[in-house]
Amino acid sequence: MNVLIILVGIFAISVLFVGGTQGMYILLGLFINLGIFFLLLFGYHQKWPILVLSIIGFLLIAVVILFFINGYNLKMRAAFASILIFLFCFLLLIPITDFLAIQGFTSIELEELSGLDKTLAIDFRLLARSLLLISLSGAVLDASVAISSGTFEVYQANPHLSFNQLRHASFAIAKK
Repeated sequence: MNVLIILVGIFAISVLFVGGTQGMYILLGLFINLGIFFLLLFGYHQKWPILVLSIIGFLLIAVVILFFINGYNLKMRAAFASILIFLFCFLLLIPITDFLAIQGFTSIELEELSGLDKTLAIDFRLLARSLLLISLSGAVLDASVAISSGTFEVYQANPHLSFNQLRHASFAIAKK
């Protein structure tokens, strides 16, 4: 037997043993996210627009993680709303950076790009934006869930707080 298969089996059994039903949802979510990733690769291979595919993949992964794994509740809806706001701001910055001609690659990015074949007909700016969006997805999801959960706990402990007071509490949570 392949060692990788044995390790995956041990991992799956451990997650199911420790997490129970929630562990099962985590494993299923992991495989669904892998399926989304392979669909993105298929779309890239078919020469579909890279940034559009990345946005769709980002949203699908967010839906799986937030609503499938964590359940459909007020905290996850708030987290998803913050993800949509982030995505809107991200997309808003694209034409601004194009207009201001803020582009180019840092020395680290140039080192990464040195191994790529530059004779291919790929817009490396779009590729870099796509990679940035996919790379940020985990951090954005984690931060949105943490802040919305913390804000919800503040609201449950103090239901009399106004919207502005809750917003200030959210900012205080985000700073920590």
